[in-house]
Amino acid sequence: MAWKISESAHILTLVIKRDRDIPLVRTKTKLLAREMGFERLAIIQLATSASEVARFLLRMFGCGLVRLSAVNFEGRMDSCGLEMIFVGQKPCTGMDRLNNSVGRPANLNDMKITPINGLRKVLDEVTIKGEKDSSIRLDCLKYRGACDWQELQARASEIKDQLFRDTEESYVENLRAKHEEIRRLLKDKSAKNIELDRVNTDLLHLNQELEALANERTIGEMALKIADQVRNPASVIGGLTRLLRKKLPELGSREAKKIDAIEDQATKLEEIVASFESLADKQSLYFIEEDLVDIVQEAIHSCSALKYKGVGTKFLLADSPITIKANRPILKIALLHILRNSADVSHAGSEVEIRVALMDGQPIVSVADRGEGVPAEIRKKLFFGPVESRKKGTGLGLLIVKQIMEEHQATISIEDREGGGTIVFLKFPIRWQERM
Repeated sequence: MAWKISESAHILTLVIKRDRDIPLVRTKTKLLAREMGFERLAIIQLATSASEVARFLLRMFGCGLVRLSAVNFEGRMDSCGLEMIFVGQKPCTGMDRLNNSVGRPANLNDMKITPINGLRKVLDEVTIKGEKDSSIRLDCLKYRGACDWQELQARASEIKDQLFRDTEESYVENLRAKHEEIRRLLKDKSAKNIELDRVNTDLLHLNQELEALANERTIGEMALKIADQVRNPASVIGGLTRLLRKKLPELGSREAKKIDAIEDQATKLEEIVASFESLADKQSLYFIEEDLVDIVQEAIHSCSALKYKGVGTKFLLADSPITIKANRPILKIALLHILRNSADVSHAGSEVEIRVALMDGQPIVSVADRGEGVPAEIRKKLFFGPVESRKKGTGLGLLIVKQIMEEHQATISIEDREGGGTIVFLKFPIRWQERM
């Protein structure tokens, strides 16, 4: 299984133009391999292979480059590897000798090239790139250098100074290699800045959606609260004035005007109560027919926590739209919270499985992770108040999610996942019940 490179440090680039450059390739490769802590046999094999491939490039292409770099592999900070890149810079001048295999294979890696076959025997990875009738490039890796990666980085300048002696002709190429390395770093930085801008945009949109949610909830709750507090006094005042009018039919004009004024103001209060109740009822207008698949995809795309944590996603989305009645921005907030929870409990490199489907006609969304699961005593409290199961946060998230789901006439539940982890189920109604 190939090891994945996480860091790379360019050490030296050598130019191959004459026969006398071949021993220099052997010497420099040997010195670098020794500094990286390879065993004696591996050092000899690396040096010999490098010089033979350099000789091959000179013979077949007339000139070439050898780029030597130290690399580190993911999860292996206690060791390093040697990367050797060989480049034939001109079209091949000895194609008849190069194409010494039976027929003309479409893939350069299938060609039987003697020095490269030898290279494959002593190295862990050898890949040939390019066209058979033009230039060629060989990417080679040797694993398991005994030198600690951090120690090697600390001594990188010293090693470069040592290897750079007697390599005056490579000065320009080494400057070019350093320039390419700086360009690569700038490109990586630019890509990270673009990703950061995207995340900031997502956060801005999420903040706007949360403000809209808070505004909607505040207006609705205030409207209902005021209506509830005013309704009873207004009803009592209106009822008493009407009762007075019936029991005291022969009131003077002055007293009648006063009762009329009281009754008129009580009627206005009742109208205000009705308008507040109407304002709260208008929230139901935000629920329109939406495609559940589209909302879930939008939430997944906006969940920067998954990318930040290095957690992969597996989509099992319905091929056709699944229509539900929904308040799109509010439902998206609930989905984002569930996805963020899954990212928080997942390990880097793991995968969150998101499924959207119809089960017996009922729209269902499930989000499954491979975290440590939720203990039974905590699970009982998740939807009823604050739960301090994490170092950060108030623990109110799932309570809000439950409220959002109830507004969508839907349910939320959490179950253990076979093999470890949890599954969150969101089940939406088959038929939307209009509230009276």
